[in-house]
Order: sequence, then structure tokens, then C-alpha cells
Amino acid sequence: MKEYSDEIIEFLVYVKPSKYRQKILISLKDEKLKIPSEIARDVGAITSHISIYLSGLKEKI
Repeated sequence: MKEYSDEIIEFLVYVKPSKYRQKILISLKDEKLKIPSEIARDVGAITSHISIYLSGLKEKI
């Protein structure tokens, strides 16, 4: 079984409960630079909500 660092486990625990956080990461996985409105279209959410979620994810990285 693969072992993960405490930081990765903490990040996964933060992301897992939120479908939006998961969808945002999936939207960004192609490593293409996207602005919040593009992510919002991919995810099906309001741009201001995406900005809030991105801020939260940034704090955890």
C-alpha cells in the first residue's frame, strides 16, 4: 500500500467532501491555464463561488 504524507492526506480530507472542489480539480487537471469563469462553466457553478473555492484550495496547497 502506498503511503502519503500528512499534507496530502490533509488536502484529500479537505477536497473529498465537496463535489465542487473535486470538479474544480478535474477541470484543472489538464494543466491548461483557466480563469474562474472558464472553470465555472466546466463545473456548472457561479464564478464568485469558484473564486471562493479556489481561495480555499490555495490555502491548503
